[in-house]
Amino acid sequence: MSLNRLMIGGFVMLPDGSGIGRLESVVGQESIVTIFHSFSELEKVRVPTARLARSFLYPGTRVYPLSENDVPKIGRVTSYNLSDDGYVSYEVQFPNRRTIYFSEIDLRVRCWRARGEATEILAAGIGESQFLHDRRFAATRKLIEARASAQGLTGLISSGIEFVPHQVAAVRRVLSDPLLRYLLADEVGLGKTIEAGVIIRQILIDDPDRYVGVLVPSSLVSQWQNELRDKFYVDDLLGTVEIIAHDKYDELERVPDLLVIDEAHHIVGDELAPAIRAHLTKLAHQAPRLLLLSATPALANPEKFLSLLNLLDPSAHKMDELESFKTKLDQRQEFGRLLLGLIPDSPGLILRRRANDAKRLFPDDPDIVSLADQLEIATKDGTEDIAGLTRDLSQHIASTYRINQRVIRSRRSDAEGWEFQSRGPAFPETEAATLSHVRIDDDEDRRIQDIINALEDWRAAALSAFEGDEYEIRLKAAMRYRDLIEALGVGVEAFADVLQVGEMLFPNETEILAGIRSILEADPGPRCKLDVAEDSIRILKGQFPVHAKPKIVAFSSATPMAQALHERITRLDRHASCVIVRTQSPDQVEGILRRFVESSDTWLLIVDRSGEEGLNLSFADAIVHIDLPLSATRIEQRIGRVDRFGRRKAVIRHRILLPYIDEGSVWLAWKNVLAYGFRVFHEPISDAQFLLDKIDREFALTIFEGGVTGMGAFIKDLHEKVVAERKKQDEQYALDRIALADEGGSAFIETMDEFEEAEGEFGEAMESWLVSVLQLKRYRISSQSPEVFGMAWGERSLVPRRPWENQFGLDNPSPMTWRRRIAITNPGVVLERPGSPLLDSCQRFMRWDDRGATFLTLRIDPAWPKESPPWLVFKLCFVVEPDLPEASGIFSDTDNMGCLRRAQQFLPPALHTIYLDVTGTPVTVADHLKILERPYLKARDEHQGDLNLGSRPELLAEFIDPALLPLLCAQIREHGQREILQRREVFVMLENAARRAQVDCDRRKRHLLRRAHFEDIDIRDELHINQKIALAVAHPQVRLDAIGLFVICSGMTLTSENP
Repeated sequence: MSLNRLMIGGFVMLPDGSGIGRLESVVGQESIVTIFHSFSELEKVRVPTARLARSFLYPGTRVYPLSENDVPKIGRVTSYNLSDDGYVSYEVQFPNRRTIYFSEIDLRVRCWRARGEATEILAAGIGESQFLHDRRFAATRKLIEARASAQGLTGLISSGIEFVPHQVAAVRRVLSDPLLRYLLADEVGLGKTIEAGVIIRQILIDDPDRYVGVLVPSSLVSQWQNELRDKFYVDDLLGTVEIIAHDKYDELERVPDLLVIDEAHHIVGDELAPAIRAHLTKLAHQAPRLLLLSATPALANPEKFLSLLNLLDPSAHKMDELESFKTKLDQRQEFGRLLLGLIPDSPGLILRRRANDAKRLFPDDPDIVSLADQLEIATKDGTEDIAGLTRDLSQHIASTYRINQRVIRSRRSDAEGWEFQSRGPAFPETEAATLSHVRIDDDEDRRIQDIINALEDWRAAALSAFEGDEYEIRLKAAMRYRDLIEALGVGVEAFADVLQVGEMLFPNETEILAGIRSILEADPGPRCKLDVAEDSIRILKGQFPVHAKPKIVAFSSATPMAQALHERITRLDRHASCVIVRTQSPDQVEGILRRFVESSDTWLLIVDRSGEEGLNLSFADAIVHIDLPLSATRIEQRIGRVDRFGRRKAVIRHRILLPYIDEGSVWLAWKNVLAYGFRVFHEPISDAQFLLDKIDREFALTIFEGGVTGMGAFIKDLHEKVVAERKKQDEQYALDRIALADEGGSAFIETMDEFEEAEGEFGEAMESWLVSVLQLKRYRISSQSPEVFGMAWGERSLVPRRPWENQFGLDNPSPMTWRRRIAITNPGVVLERPGSPLLDSCQRFMRWDDRGATFLTLRIDPAWPKESPPWLVFKLCFVVEPDLPEASGIFSDTDNMGCLRRAQQFLPPALHTIYLDVTGTPVTVADHLKILERPYLKARDEHQGDLNLGSRPELLAEFIDPALLPLLCAQIREHGQREILQRREVFVMLENAARRAQVDCDRRKRHLLRRAHFEDIDIRDELHINQKIALAVAHPQVRLDAIGLFVICSGMTLTSENP
């Protein structure tokens, strides 16, 4: 007989994730299946027979045998036999350790979505040792404390990262929104990948069946794979993540549940082929959840910015409305200028002007008019809170009139407490930048001077030929001159290649270029650029202390130079250097980077132009520029590989190799533009990206028309332009900064940090449950790292191996730790927190199995008066949390997760314990509570200790009539819930939470109504969501997690058998 044949009365696995049921009958193509929720609740469902599969119980499964007298029992499966009739007989062990075989027909198993609670278990006189309850209670309390600190962001708390305010605020904003379509537009190096990693992890935690597609530039595929694996442990989650290059989008198996696009400005610019851009745009519109990553500079280009917003919401941001969009941007800049002036400690006259400006800009917004009027009065008579009014006015403007509510951008100034290390030595703002950390070497090729003189002849001839011509024609000649100069900076060989391309620009150009080519035939002399580059690198290394083991990065625009330099450096020490060039695969690049990071013998990484983007080299000490591109963008990209978020080292040293450094050198002039105009060796210029291409063209035209004379004025003018651009961005950014600051990220991080300080206690409580009770095996990974360990199933584990071994993530476990610092410093070591497969599945198992959820304890305590009769006291443990579906089921309703996270910002889950006597009166006497709160201690004699009454029904009956226990338990359960809600601290907490949630709901409603008036958008869904969240907080769920009964006496004579 086939084991897979469905048996009437036997167990079947339901197809909808409900778990195990009992097959009652088969009628045609349908079957009737009974689902067991609890002793008092059975559910019958119709299921297509073809979708059912026979199910078997594994050792450790909690079962509820049927008895002739209908007395409820509980036990666990320890073994099984297959009967001749095709049914399975299971050996069941009861709490008193007796074992009996039952046919599967006579057993019941709770479904995954069981709705019963522990009260009816206790009412039946069933209770296992309080030893189990004590450990379950400790683990539950710590898990709830962790969830409360994270406010539902378990993907954040369980990632191997530090909590950085601007990153946490971004993640919280995105994951608290039921409509997940966002643009992360932080400045370069602020950790957009970290924000995206947390969001990806949370999406997979919410629903393990989800499919996440991450599209990135091909050079970043390996970096993304490493980050998601080592910091966010996506390989341990059941969902699927695919990281694919932009141009290989067709390798996605389907439209992702979450589509992430890094460097999203590439798909709205000219970097990708039109067909690829069109397909990616269509994919972005189809994806139900979309996360775009693009550096802030893309937002400075109105056309690109609109294109990015069109990906998020094509109906609200139409591509044929560019001019009206530009008008909106100008308006937002004026709004930002107003917000920058709303400083609480400004003189009253200034604040009154700002208040009048607000009323002038927003005459139809009654909230703004009212707040502005109040602010005016407050500055005159001082009766109102000026700081509070300016804050409320600023936040209302920012929240209501941002260009898009789903654009999140942060700047370096927002990384409060996580400031970036300085790129260079400090200097007074009014003085020229100090360049003690920048050194220059010049090429010793003898041909350079002659080539420069010939290029001057070319420039003079071109100027004469184009004198009086239009700007575009002169610019074309200037850019040709710039290309020649830049190529000569790369090397004579690269310069020779550039001479071969390009159309003739003026009549006698052919003769001049022929003369230059003849120079190239000359003898370069005894030392070439390769020799100088090697010397420069070794000199730089020698400037560090011998014990320092520095890491140096050398950038070369030319692949042949990078490869040749690598061969030169490694001729004496083959481990000293490694090289990354454009022809290598992502896997090769990953291996080379790992070697550079991990090997103490490898101190130099040489990269060609392909290494100027994507690489994270924040651990490096110095940069060597084998050439100096005449592009501020490329210089910033190079330095940005090292100057990144998380960098711990101070000043970045530079060594720059130029063709010629005497007076009149164009390259020296360009270095000065970078150093004194942009100040790029001291501060990032990515925020001025929109200016950079324009400045590059202006520099080209300046050196073409006048050489290096007048560079001082050019540099001064440039610096003023950069300052003005940053001021403009301050104004544009003001709305975003204030709106994001309204998220309360700092207080949220403080709450998580408070929990993290007790991570040792968290680990102890979890191991006490997982190892001591559930009998999982804990083993050391390494004797050198006691905080890193592994867990595995053991022969005596009390959890059914299937499906839980896979659910717990222990079928192929990773090294794990309870310590965040260990996880951060040891990539790949999984941080165990709610959100990890082990702990999330542990919580689900605890809800399904109900082991330790009840107890019946006879407590013999000498402190109890001998003359007093036995005292019966119930312990009840309630969980109070927002009433949304996820809070009630073993498996979550993922559609509500964003709502739940926002609701938990007002009402985090909390565990409340109360002790009631049989009259329903709370126990408050300290001495009595001390007796009740003592941990379980098995009795050794009749004078002190605890006995499990659950395995002694006859003894239990001496204290309470079993027939009265069900009614008493039900009454106590109702009394307990009522008493918990009436406790002053709980009542005040719930009242404040409901008030804050409703205030937030009303505030959001006002903002939405003003936005709808201002932008003509549909707000009905958001209004419904906001009200739903407020109601979930105002009417919370109160769930009984555990209940137990104490019988307190001073002593007794033991007559019943030991448990």
